[in-house]
Amino acid sequence: PSHFRNKTYFINITSTSNEEYKGTSRLVIMNLNNRRTYLTVNTQYTYIGKPVIFNGTLMDRIKRTQINTTKGYVSIQLNGITIATTQIKNGKFNYIYKEPIPAGNHTITYIYNGDNIYNRTIKNSTLTVNKNTLKIQSNTITAHINDKITINATITDYERKIISTPLRATILLNGIKIADNITINNGKMIY
Repeated sequence: PSHFRNKTYFINITSTSNEEYKGTSRLVIMNLNNRRTYLTVNTQYTYIGKPVIFNGTLMDRIKRTQINTTKGYVSIQLNGITIATTQIKNGKFNYIYKEPIPAGNHTITYIYNGDNIYNRTIKNSTLTVNKNTLKIQSNTITAHINDKITINATITDYERKIISTPLRATILLNGIKIADNITINNGKMIY
């Protein structure tokens, strides 16, 4: 029954006597332990400047099924620093982290604190934060010999949003550098 707790209980089994046998009793020790658990988590990678969704499921290690509990909390650590503690709801947890995380691999530790039925459990994972991918958009240039040629390009991120951060560009013509250190402002390059 769920009202029992993680401790040692003493069970006394007693039989009655009858005409042939004398009654007896036996004391049995029952060590009742919390159920073992584990966490499945989904967070693996993100991009600089994007919110990170930390989510997962609390599982029963014996039955290998989701635990439908609303008791207990999961603490989330980023590189050893606790960034959030969120409640378990129907065996699941979800937290959106909006602070910037630098590019690279980061250690994520999830800690389920346990309750009166389920054990504390820890899950380590790696979060990879990638630099955002740039896309260069430019049209084909048609010109004649001795024409003044202008090269225009628009720089966007992988979601096709104009880059607002100042950047620099290099232009190669048939693999030979013809311009270097060209300024890109508000996603626009003109050379």
